[in-house]
Amino acid sequence: MRLFLGVLGILLLAVASVLVFPKSESEAPLLSVVFPEASEEATLLFVGDMMFDRYIRASLANYGNDHVLGGVAELLSEPDLTLGNLEGPITGNASVSVGSAVGSPSNMRFTFGAEIPALLAEYGIDIVSVANNHILDFGEDGVQETLMRLRNVGIWSIGNPFDTTPVARIREVSGIRIGLIPYNDFYGPRAPETYQAIRDTRESVDVVIVMAHWGEEYLPEPPERVRELGRAFIDAGADVVIGTHPHVIQPHEDYAGGRIYYSLGNFVFDQYWNEEVRCGEVAHVTIQKKGEDVTLSYKETLVGMEQDGSTVLGCR
Repeated sequence: MRLFLGVLGILLLAVASVLVFPKSESEAPLLSVVFPEASEEATLLFVGDMMFDRYIRASLANYGNDHVLGGVAELLSEPDLTLGNLEGPITGNASVSVGSAVGSPSNMRFTFGAEIPALLAEYGIDIVSVANNHILDFGEDGVQETLMRLRNVGIWSIGNPFDTTPVARIREVSGIRIGLIPYNDFYGPRAPETYQAIRDTRESVDVVIVMAHWGEEYLPEPPERVRELGRAFIDAGADVVIGTHPHVIQPHEDYAGGRIYYSLGNFVFDQYWNEEVRCGEVAHVTIQKKGEDVTLSYKETLVGMEQDGSTVLGCR
């Protein structure tokens, strides 16, 4: 037993001679733990032209308020933000287009009923652009009434045609700051003012999106002027350009790190004479932010305008 304890003691001394212990707690090695950087994500959905007068207004009266958007309710409820072009004013005036002759001046003059803001809010429309060629159909009073009625239900608007410079709206979603800038080929500030608004907004947001109403109706491809304009918006600092007005889907383009949708086509509209005007495109934009890095991804969904006034998933 004494021999065993002696051998054990010699072994312990040998081990101790090769171990280095810190002299104090301050010299103890520190354990470094690196936690992954948090990632934020925002999902946006952009729809095309929305028109609630003429045959659409009659359909709402005949079938009820859920008739027009009920077929795309799930689609509209999925994103954090849903945005679209509101193709005309919302006023208490009587419609002049319902029952009017096709091609007559009255047939192309729109006002949407007082129930439309609540309908849009119910179906998840968060922001609309009023930067288009029909917003002045009932004059300045119609514009101001539209903006007031939208505010009353919590829907944001961009593109007041009486603004002397483009007014950017900034919305924060999941820690991501999104700047929205209108452009209207027909009324309001011109392209140079829009470039400056993009540059100014770029400094204080993570993503800049231009909602542009432009181009020529029913063309399958954007004219070169519109291509140059869209690329110039990207060059000025925009990340995404969303185009409306042609009433048909036009191609999208990836340019200099940005995405340009030249035309989403229709979303709610009573144009049925061919497949091109009956089909619309919805753009899904997903924004991911990790630290200072921001990445965007995209996908598209087709919707169809049925001849009963409803909008449905898919396009036949």
